[in-house]
Amino acid sequence: METPRNSGRLWVMRPSRRHLLAAALASTCAAGLAACSGSSSTPPTTRADLGAVQRFEIPAGWRHVETPVSYPQSPPVGGDHNGAWQNCGAYAEPVPNEFAVHSLEHGAVWITHGPDLTVAEVTALRSRTAGLSHLLISPYEGLRSPIVLSAWGAQLAVDSASDPRIDAFISEFHRSAASPEPNAACSNAIGVPL
Repeated sequence: METPRNSGRLWVMRPSRRHLLAAALASTCAAGLAACSGSSSTPPTTRADLGAVQRFEIPAGWRHVETPVSYPQSPPVGGDHNGAWQNCGAYAEPVPNEFAVHSLEHGAVWITHGPDLTVAEVTALRSRTAGLSHLLISPYEGLRSPIVLSAWGAQLAVDSASDPRIDAFISEFHRSAASPEPNAACSNAIGVPL
């Protein structure tokens, strides 16, 4: 609160120390926020970062099958699949395509990595499963990049587990309405994750 002071016949209002301190603090905070919102070496992840995502048309009429399926993409992103789904989570060994595709139908994101990916990078990928019910991680032979993320009808290849597009892809496609059954279970079926 301001305190009045008598300087002859005029009353002059001067700010109290508390108001001066509050103004200084607010000014410092505003300057700090402005500095933090400027450019940085790592820009925030946006939808634009997903421009490299390949989109695939999944033909209607796919069905549950008990036989191996030859998929046009590797790893596959949709189509015929087994009647049982792969339990979501991280795996140390490859999982069958036909079970993983059923998990994609349920809204899972399948992160595949080359079997020779470093332990540190595999650990970084596996840490992304924490708290996400529909995420599947497994090694996969013959990938075109060290890491490939797949969802129903979509795929992104990246070179490193630190690529910020991984989080953007997961955010975009985890339990996405683009999958046929985005809220169906991704547990209590096939496989025992780590």
